[in-house]
Amino acid sequence: MTLEIHTSQFWDGADQNGFENAVQDYIHTLHAFNMVVGKPRPTAVHPLIEKAVKRIQTQGQPDKYVADFVIIDDTPPPSSLEEKKAKLMSDLRFAENAAMEKILPARRIRLAHIKYNDALSLDETVRTAEHQKDIELITTVQGFRNQYALIAAQAEADIDDLTEQTVDSWQLPEFKS
Repeated sequence: MTLEIHTSQFWDGADQNGFENAVQDYIHTLHAFNMVVGKPRPTAVHPLIEKAVKRIQTQGQPDKYVADFVIIDDTPPPSSLEEKKAKLMSDLRFAENAAMEKILPARRIRLAHIKYNDALSLDETVRTAEHQKDIELITTVQGFRNQYALIAAQAEADIDDLTEQTVDSWQLPEFKS
């Protein structure tokens, strides 16, 4: 049965031509080995090459070796424009969230909002310095969130405008704090 070899099976640095040449070199080595007595059979530099060679035995004649494989190109097709845009959107969301995480880590947001709501529920005359810090923290975070949302919204519009010619050169915006 003919061996099916997918291009994804090639080892680093190998390609279809290199593989085919390696198989032919191995076949020549095996044919030369037919004249050798008392030594172990040579092995290929890679197990896939060994599998790609078929041994044909005929009584009273030296063994013949032939290539018996077919290469199947399983290289994924290039991404479509929409797939590239979806990837850019994902990268943008990740960058925006990472920038927000620098301002106030996600694991602290809930506590910060509870403290903020408690501080706002108090009359201004009874708020402590701690209450004021809780209010200022959320106010600052909201300011950054609005700033980052505007940057991301502009980037989303820019991504929507990308073409096949421009999609690969688009750069993520900077979310500065």
